[in-house]
Amino acid sequence: HMNVLDNVGFGLRVKGVPRAERIRKAEAALALVKLAGLEDRRPAQLSGGQRQRVALARALVNEPEVLLLDEPLGALDLKLRQEMQSELKGLQRELGITFVYVTHDQEEALGMSDRVAVFNRGRIEQIGTPPEIYEHPRTAFVAGFVGISNIVDAEAAVRFTGERRPFSLRPERILLDPPAGAVDIETRGRITDIQYHGASTRLRLALSDGLELVVERPNTEGTDGALAPGREIRLGWRRDAMRPLRETGR
Repeated sequence: HMNVLDNVGFGLRVKGVPRAERIRKAEAALALVKLAGLEDRRPAQLSGGQRQRVALARALVNEPEVLLLDEPLGALDLKLRQEMQSELKGLQRELGITFVYVTHDQEEALGMSDRVAVFNRGRIEQIGTPPEIYEHPRTAFVAGFVGISNIVDAEAAVRFTGERRPFSLRPERILLDPPAGAVDIETRGRITDIQYHGASTRLRLALSDGLELVVERPNTEGTDGALAPGREIRLGWRRDAMRPLRETGR
């Protein structure tokens, strides 16, 4: 039943902040989230993205040192969600306060964060920068939850490393028909499935020992019509692409 301005200033009203100061702070918060001029609008007159901005302004008007955002963009469509992600990052830099952002969207976590904490059943598996989390996962859970990864168990790992220790291998680190000297480890596999994803093509390959690997191939020069299910192909990767895993995090 409140308009945008009253909605944003409601917390200040509860705290007993004088009306003039309340209006000034609410207008400043709305300007921060790019809603200046919409002070008299009602909730039904706002888009989904605008409602999210109102909720954000309502929190920011209290000038918190830490702001908790619990999946704030989950109900938005992909394009609007991406726009809001960019705006939130810019707003955090401008304000200089800590944002604690809860999300189940792994790409969102990697793209928006300075540091990421990966939780598994209420326990922290790993904390690190986005590149650390993605490139150096410490456990099979982190490797499989954040992005796509090939998890090779201890028994199968012996073939490639000589050690009975599981490792993860990102699909984009595997080369198909690698040129001489480009990889340290080479094997052969049969293509069992191909999925086109626009910027890349994802292939599933079965190795002779029963191991299955997923390969992500960029479509920088278009698609390769020679790649088809049933074809046998060489594949390989550098030794440092294999990330050893342990059972527990932290």
